[in-house]
Amino acid sequence: MQALMGRGSASWALDLDGSTGKLVWNSVAGSVTSANIYNDGAWHQVAGVYDGANNYLFVDGSLAGSSVATGAIAGNTNDIYLGGDPDFTTVGVNERYFAGAIAQAAFFTNALPLAQIQATYQAAVAPPLPSLGILGRSGNQLQLNWNYGTLQSATNVFGPYQDITNASSPSTTLTTNT
Repeated sequence: MQALMGRGSASWALDLDGSTGKLVWNSVAGSVTSANIYNDGAWHQVAGVYDGANNYLFVDGSLAGSSVATGAIAGNTNDIYLGGDPDFTTVGVNERYFAGAIAQAAFFTNALPLAQIQATYQAAVAPPLPSLGILGRSGNQLQLNWNYGTLQSATNVFGPYQDITNASSPSTTLTTNT
């Protein structure tokens, strides 16, 4: 096992099974293992959730597995380890360190619903961007050319966004005096 994040075998752990490439969420109240293989070299978002009655394993914003689980997750004095498991740290004997890269880790004290897990996944994943446009200058005029979607504007990065009149693809050019 390679621990992605955990608090120990008496509490909870999110692991990658190095021999199968499958992800395992263990809340001590039970465990769930993904059907798919995820040691593929690609970036994946992984979330383990225990809601007091079920374990859920989410990968890339989708449910990858679930199981009935009962009982309480025992508290302990272990720290939360990122890329390891506090119960498996003896080098060369029983280590469970993750042989990969981890970014944007989070720990929540409540069970996140699917919609919130999907929102965190969407926020972390940028869609592939086509060639959006070219910004150029012609004399004292600034020109923006693009071939993708409708240009929008907002006074705040979080919106609300408004479509710009007559600014939709394909091959629209906007010109303004500078």
